[in-house]
Amino acid sequence: MSCLVLGYLSCLVIVSGYQNGTSVRKINQFGDYDQTDNMSVEDWEYRWGKNQTQFHMNKVHPLASQGYEVIGCDCADKGCKEFFEENEIPYETSPIKGIDGTIYRATNDKKITLYKCDYFALNEYSKITTAMMKENSTYLLDCFLVDNDRFGGPPFNCTEKNVTSAFGSKWEVEKLETKDVFSKWQESWNIDSFFEEVYLLTKKS
Repeated sequence: MSCLVLGYLSCLVIVSGYQNGTSVRKINQFGDYDQTDNMSVEDWEYRWGKNQTQFHMNKVHPLASQGYEVIGCDCADKGCKEFFEENEIPYETSPIKGIDGTIYRATNDKKITLYKCDYFALNEYSKITTAMMKENSTYLLDCFLVDNDRFGGPPFNCTEKNVTSAFGSKWEVEKLETKDVFSKWQESWNIDSFFEEVYLLTKKS
């Protein structure tokens, strides 16, 4: 059985600064000017509570339908619950041993497990991902190219160089596609372009 984990990676940047001696305020993806360069679990739960979840993408279910075992992580209970309920997948929950969090696991024939916890509290992103994966496991990584000099995020700009630097020593890195996903939503962020890049990472033996 193949195991594929779906993840998102962003590089943190400073979202407020000065231009010609004047303080620059940057709109974020939620349409306000709150500081979002280092969002906490509570910040994300606040956005989920306000249904500001345009970032929510349904990419896990099709992978499971292809026979993959899929493992994911979200910091909000609402996000995990909505995934299973929207896709009409029965599930059970149990506590995560050792940290504050909950495991959501499908109880039908779909091999889907979602961890509700603060992923970054476990360790550095790439290190904990590497540690939790078996040899020859694959990891589908979704990244974005965005001008954070004009846009406060999230998401934050993440280049192929960033991905290779974070994962290259332990993973084979293959870029699957680069896609122009600029829309009216991104236009409201005061930017001119927005690209999605998808990478397939395969853990080295």
